[in-house]
Amino acid sequence: MSDHLLVRSRRAAAGAEIMEPVATLAYVAALTSRIKIATSVIVVPYRNAIHLAKELATLDRLSAGRVVAGVASGWLEAGVSCARSFIRRAGRLYRRGDRADARDVVLRGARISRQVLQPQRDALWAASFGRHDSNLGRWYQQAAVRRAVELGDGWHGTRMNPDQVAERIGWIRDLAQRRGRSLDGFTISHRVYVGFAPKWTETGGYVEGILAPPAELATI
Repeated sequence: MSDHLLVRSRRAAAGAEIMEPVATLAYVAALTSRIKIATSVIVVPYRNAIHLAKELATLDRLSAGRVVAGVASGWLEAGVSCARSFIRRAGRLYRRGDRADARDVVLRGARISRQVLQPQRDALWAASFGRHDSNLGRWYQQAAVRRAVELGDGWHGTRMNPDQVAERIGWIRDLAQRRGRSLDGFTISHRVYVGFAPKWTETGGYVEGILAPPAELATI
C-alpha cells in the first residue's frame, strides 16, 4: 500500500485513489492467511510515532506476523509549513533509543507492550525514492540508505532504473562494511512499474518503469 494523506490541490484526483494504508491492510489481513502485507511506503513524519507503532504492532499480531513496514520521510512538500520543515523530515525519521523526537514525543518511564509476532527481524524496511537528478535528491537517497543499514531490516527502492538500483546497493554494502554490520538476512527490494504498450520501452523521467506487450511482460 502506498501512502498519501495530503496531495497538491491540482493533483487531488491522484491522492483520492490512495486509501489509508494501515486500515486497508487490516482489511486485507482478514481476507488472507499467507501473503505478506506491506507499506510501500508509509510517510512516518506525518504521524504520531507512538500511535503508528501501536497500529503496526497490532496489525502484525492480527495478521499472525505478516507485516512489513516500508518507511520513508516522503517527497511531497504539501502539509509542511516551510522548506526548512520539509528538509527536517529525514531527521525526524532517523532516531534511536527511547527518545523519538523532542518536538513530537518523548518516552520516559513508559513503554508500548510487545505485540509484534515476527519470529526474527525482517519487518522494517527503510525506503528510498524521489528525484535522482539533484544534490538534494541524492542526499535524501543516501539518508535512506543510512537508515536502512543502521536501523532497518532491509532497503526498499522505487522509481529507479537498474543502474540506479545497482548504485544504491553499492552504497549499502560500503556503509555496512564501515559500520561492521552483516547483511545476512538484509532484504533488498524494489518496486517496479510495468504497463502495456504496443512495443517495449522505458517510461523514463521521474517514474522509471517498463512498458511492453503482454507476452513480453510475462517473460521479463
